[in-house]
Amino acid sequence: MSPPTTLPDLLEAAAIRRPASTALRTLRGGVETRETIAGLRRMARDWARGLVALGVRPGARVAIIAETRMEWLVADAAILLAGAVSVPIDTFATRADIAFMLADSEVEVAFAAGPFELERLLAGCKDRNAQAEGGEDAANGKRGVCLDKIVVFQSEQVRERPDRKGRRRLLLGEVVSDDDERTLSPSALEALGHNVADAELESRRTALPADAIATLVYTAGTTGRPKGTLLSHRALLYQIEALDEALGLRGDDCILLGLPLAYAFARVVAWVGVGRGVELALPQRGLFGAQDLGRLQPTIVPAVPRQLEALAHDLERSLHHHGKLRRRVLDWAVSVGMEASQLRLQGERPTGLLGVRDVLADRLVHRRMHEALGGRVRMLISGGAPLSRDLAEWYHAVGFELLEGYGLTETSACATLNRPGEARLGTVGKPLRGVELHIAEDGEVLVRGPNLMTGYHHNASATRAAFDADGWLHTGDIGELDGHGSLRITDRKKDIILTASGKAVAPQNVEGHLEASEFIDAALVYGDGKPYLTALLVLDEGEVKRFCAERDIAYTSFAEISQHPAVYRLIERVVEERNRSLASYETIKKFAILDRQLSVEDGDLTPTLKLRRQALLRKHRRLLSSFYEEGF
Repeated sequence: MSPPTTLPDLLEAAAIRRPASTALRTLRGGVETRETIAGLRRMARDWARGLVALGVRPGARVAIIAETRMEWLVADAAILLAGAVSVPIDTFATRADIAFMLADSEVEVAFAAGPFELERLLAGCKDRNAQAEGGEDAANGKRGVCLDKIVVFQSEQVRERPDRKGRRRLLLGEVVSDDDERTLSPSALEALGHNVADAELESRRTALPADAIATLVYTAGTTGRPKGTLLSHRALLYQIEALDEALGLRGDDCILLGLPLAYAFARVVAWVGVGRGVELALPQRGLFGAQDLGRLQPTIVPAVPRQLEALAHDLERSLHHHGKLRRRVLDWAVSVGMEASQLRLQGERPTGLLGVRDVLADRLVHRRMHEALGGRVRMLISGGAPLSRDLAEWYHAVGFELLEGYGLTETSACATLNRPGEARLGTVGKPLRGVELHIAEDGEVLVRGPNLMTGYHHNASATRAAFDADGWLHTGDIGELDGHGSLRITDRKKDIILTASGKAVAPQNVEGHLEASEFIDAALVYGDGKPYLTALLVLDEGEVKRFCAERDIAYTSFAEISQHPAVYRLIERVVEERNRSLASYETIKKFAILDRQLSVEDGDLTPTLKLRRQALLRKHRRLLSSFYEEGF
């Protein structure tokens, strides 16, 4: 078979080379199941024939809205085998955004995890069609939605958290009637395709050019309406090969896939596993904790910074629960690890008394942390949002290799990456093979290479604004190259704050300083055009509860804790301490503590857990304005 030029080629080649190899390991209901690459291909082909029978044409758009699960991967492969284009929709997307994405991409067929997602798809269709039928929207040519068929993975869903209507359990019959012809099960989809010949799928695969669009991924963004990013088979295949080379993947590797598959990097990682014969392990609930790693024993764990923060807290709390002595031993071991890691980062080894202490810290604490995560983790990969230097140093101190990378949906996920054994903390690494970087005069990071998007769907003006005449993609991020050629991201270009005195402040830098405290989970800095900076702070619930328990502070809810005078004084001291390491014009003069955690569901965070800055500023505009009034 000739070298693959499309993702269906890659799947075919993998199934021929190693049909019996395990492709997927899944935890569901506490039970682990396995699926071979041949089994994955068989299911994908069965569903692809069903899509052909439904009338899905080459180049047609088919949506997927589901959490990370085996069926998501099967649906994605089936769509591509039918020669169509997959359109991932995040399960936390707003109703308005779902409506927009369905209409903008002209989806006619969709896959949905269950009744909750089906309900949101149908509500989005209803809203959009109502808007398109009359008034100003119709005059502006707003497209409606024609969603003919929806394949629903399961007819009953039980959620861990209730939805906004207070429901944790929902049945298919509560969303649509039994005779509704729009919905069908996966088995019904397979039955429809029984009369579609294998030759039809083979014809579609061989006719698919490398430059054909494989997926239309809508950027979550921190501001504005999503833009549909067109990614080709060629760009994604390049990304798979470049990541394989950069990471040095091995035959015994197992990748924990705990990121939303609507996220471009997660999709690429999934196809890396399929194409390179690396096992993919899917955790119990899509996201993951220390218990998932302990059970699945992965070697590679891609994550966003907030997941890594939670994992670090899981590990520390598991030892804290064994008493004050264990807590002191943990703190001592981490401190020793920090001292030793500074030498290792400089290419030296700890010797003498430090060497002895380092060995003892490893035996008493660090090794137990590794065993808690399955004992096989050889690298953690961070992307999707800035990683704090403190967190990177913590992982390095306890003996984990943490590799930070950088990229956008527009770069097919990854553009730069720290390599194993060569990581430079505080940077996002060097470009992948074939990718070029350039820092513009204003500090903006420009990228050029085979990983770039084809453009934005139905948005020629945005496409022209993204690329310059020489083919450089303007990322909107501010960065610099260090003396070793590694990239350091300092801020988002459009987020830079200009104070009333004309000082330019990178808010993410200040936010990172605040979030380095174990008591602060998230910070939002404000002050554009204002005389000084202010901040909204979200507490780390676990650490603040521990603080209250140690002082016998009674409470009934997180909201009550967040407004307790003792907690406010604690955070006041934290802010004062953090201000000492900032320039005077970067310091926080006033702050408020929010009484709830930020969430994707409430529109506070993107699917990759970055702050939706403008949405949060709008939501809290009165509170922010009050910072600059007398008497605050």
